Amino acid sequence: MTDEETSKLFRQFADSYIDVGNQLLEEHDLNLVGSSFIYGAARFSSFIVASGSRDLNQYKANRENALNHFVAQFKQMLEENLTSYESAFAEPEPAKYEKYMKK
Repeated sequence: MTDEETSKLFRQFADSYIDVGNQLLEEHDLNLVGSSFIYGAARFSSFIVASGSRDLNQYKANRENALNHFVAQFKQMLEENLTSYESAFAEPEPAKYEKYMKK
């Protein structure tokens, strides 16, 4: 698979998770939905570390590097998306997000 194909698939996966979140927002609180996404990501990331370890000792040895890796990745992605969302506050976009903004 090429880098371009991997990138496209990555975006499709992310969009599918966002679609689920948007559906959940129709009946549930924004903070509950957002927190559950973070929890799910943490759980799946832990599974990745566990599945890549041959035993408990290796798992424990990989723990700190995994924490550093996932925290750095999340921080970078969050910074990029926070910057991207700055445009949501420009006219006429705010109306699109009005129901989620605190008054």
